[in-house]
This record gives sequence, C-alpha cells and structure tokens, in this order.
Amino acid sequence: MDPVTTAIIAALTVGATGGLTDTAKTAMSDAYQGVKALLAKKFGAKSAVVEAVTHLEAKPDSPARQQGVQEEVVATHAEQDNEVLALARHLLSLLPQAAPGAQIIQHVDHGAVSYSGTATTYNIEGDQHNTHG
Repeated sequence: MDPVTTAIIAALTVGATGGLTDTAKTAMSDAYQGVKALLAKKFGAKSAVVEAVTHLEAKPDSPARQQGVQEEVVATHAEQDNEVLALARHLLSLLPQAAPGAQIIQHVDHGAVSYSGTATTYNIEGDQHNTHG
C-alpha cells in the first residue's frame, strides 16, 4: 500500500479508536486535514480521490472503502506527488505519539487495515514505518 493511502487510513483508524492525548489528536487532525486539503487543491474538491476519502471518513474500518481510497490515489498518481507524499509522511510520523495502551493499527494488508485490543506496537507495511513500544 502506498504511503498516501496508508497515512489516510491510519489517521482515520487511529483517530476513531481514541486513546490519544489532546496534543497528539490535534497534531494528527491538523496533518490529516492538510493532506485532504492538498488533495482537494491538486485534484479538485469534487474529485474522485477526495470523494473516496470523504466516503472512508464515515466508515474507516471498511476494507471496500479503504480499497476505494487506494484505487483513487493510484489513479490520480497522488502517491507520486512530492508535496502530497511529504504531508503523508509527516502524518505517519505523528502516529508514535499515540498514548500507551491506545488501540492502534496493527497491520495493513492488501488494502485493509486491521486492529484489535490495546497495543503499544504497530506495523504499517508499504512505507516501512515501524515502531515498537
């Protein structure tokens, strides 16, 4: 999975599970909104990629909706845009700030994010951003 899709899914999934400090929540939300705003600026507010992200926001754990985001990111070549990649990587860098014991992403595989229980370890495949707590 490309880093842009991974960042979007991770932000929505981690944000939905709670357990973040207020500072981490604000930083992640700001970075996520920055990625979404840049996608809208580059591809249009009504573009398929922005619509797919908006659709995912309503149900972030849906593998079909996650796959839809991935397909649109690839279709627009957003994963190859240096500006979008920089913001996505920044968003991914904020994930270790999640509070210990928070429910966080455990695995991203074939377009679907899965998580369970509480954890202090997460692995995001695709950009090789791994942190162990």
